[in-house]
Amino acid sequence: MANETLTEQLSKLKAALLKWDQELDKYISWAKSNDGVISATEKKEIDRRKADIKAIEARIAQVEKAKGLASKTISASVGKGGTNKKEDVILVQTLLNKSGYGLAVDGDCGKKSVTAISDFQAKKVGLAKPDGRIDPGGKTWNTLNSSGAITDNTETTETTVTTETTETTETTETTETTVTTETVSDNNAGVVSGKYFSHKDADKVKISYGNNAIKLNAEAEHLLKSILASAGMTSGYVTSTLRTYADQARINYEQNTADQIKSWYGAEVYAVWAKYKAEKKSTADYAKYLEERDKKRGAVISNHIPGYALDVSPHDKRFSDAAGNLAGKGSGVRKILVEKGCTHTEFTFKVT
Repeated sequence: MANETLTEQLSKLKAALLKWDQELDKYISWAKSNDGVISATEKKEIDRRKADIKAIEARIAQVEKAKGLASKTISASVGKGGTNKKEDVILVQTLLNKSGYGLAVDGDCGKKSVTAISDFQAKKVGLAKPDGRIDPGGKTWNTLNSSGAITDNTETTETTVTTETTETTETTETTETTVTTETVSDNNAGVVSGKYFSHKDADKVKISYGNNAIKLNAEAEHLLKSILASAGMTSGYVTSTLRTYADQARINYEQNTADQIKSWYGAEVYAVWAKYKAEKKSTADYAKYLEERDKKRGAVISNHIPGYALDVSPHDKRFSDAAGNLAGKGSGVRKILVEKGCTHTEFTFKVT
């Protein structure tokens, strides 16, 4: 945001805040959709998102304050040999402090204030011979008013806003605004910044897709590559992402065992599954049952259907361990489940 005007920054931040508020509401609704109860892992993710929203709100307040300062100007010279009107000195001291000088904002242009002005002229304005004085409309004032007002040198991480475009197999769409507010540490990769877990070697990992898998969006693909990289792997094969009820019925019929159906989906789903298979009913009949059941209970049988899950094949303990260790830690990984021949992996955001 350094090259943007304060008005442009403010506009982007407010748009991001609205988007994140909406996404939080959607996530809470989704978290409650399965059984009406928010798990401990989901609560952590909700708390993380709320913290991100607070960070954006704080940044908005910061930019609004800076915008107010930037709209002001000095009426006369400030510094060595200057007029040094109290209100002008206060404004200059305030702006210098925004650049980290730590002056007392008292309206008195003493030695420390003059030294700070000279230092600013040398380091930020690029003057070969700083004179310790700021004149209205001069180069030092213009630099101080444009850069000093918007620079925050506190220890908090600056919130940055970016947008990115991703492509699916059918359409091109713009993903949600991404706001970077936290730093994630990976013991094997050093410290990396990002909204979700990111590994320094992610770009070295190759992802390939099975015939039934829709391509991941850029954010999901980067997270998957980061997990694989942290596990010491250089490639990954995605066999399933977004599913229809017909897809889910086919997989239940053709791939899942009776024990898996019973364990994952409960006695009711297992009883209907067993009955339909015994009666040789089609997967279309079973898909219709699954969809009607979900509508009645207000939940989904699999998070593949709303687009929050992907399957990585074949099952590799290195990957499942790495993903499992990240689950529920603000990494973007919600949970994993080892299935027949693959690792079912759920993210906290849509993967396609």
